[in-house]
Amino acid sequence: MYLQNFSLNEDELEIIGYRGHTCEICLINHPLAVYVRRLKNGREAPQDGQQELLQIVPTKHGCDFQRALAISSLPIETRKVMIADLNKRLPESVMNSVNGWTKNQNGLISFEVRAEIKSGFSSDLFPEKESHWSVRTIKNRRTAFKSDEEMMDFICSASNATAGLFNVHTDSKKNGYNYPYFIAIYPTHIPGVQ
Repeated sequence: MYLQNFSLNEDELEIIGYRGHTCEICLINHPLAVYVRRLKNGREAPQDGQQELLQIVPTKHGCDFQRALAISSLPIETRKVMIADLNKRLPESVMNSVNGWTKNQNGLISFEVRAEIKSGFSSDLFPEKESHWSVRTIKNRRTAFKSDEEMMDFICSASNATAGLFNVHTDSKKNGYNYPYFIAIYPTHIPGVQ
């Protein structure tokens, strides 16, 4: 069950990604969609070259109380094993949702975030090769995944989500890149997005 804290029609929203959630009460994995309001056709572009801020609309998990009630009688050790298994399988759940959303046509896009990011809000990456998805994406601003394993590595690096802030440290640059990068999965089949 997905709870949405907004009152918009589904046709007014567009998925921009997912974040994984494991519910320890009803013992289920949920890749929760993250939406933005869909821009209306014919809507005027912002003036003076300013970008319009997109309103992000996340979904929240709502427990299936009948399932939770049935599961509540399980021994604690059994629940712990089930939760560990769900956590292990969460990246795959997110990847399956992404592949459905993007029709298996996805890649990565990035941009530099020229701001000081507080500790804990970004992840440090230490790629060993220039062919790593983070380095390719930063150099080219976008890249395709080379394999499902590479996509899974990204999802795990982004804490079971489809976007994240990364500090990329490489040997080819003494201290890596100067600023964190926002890197996200995007559907490559959308017209006008290359």
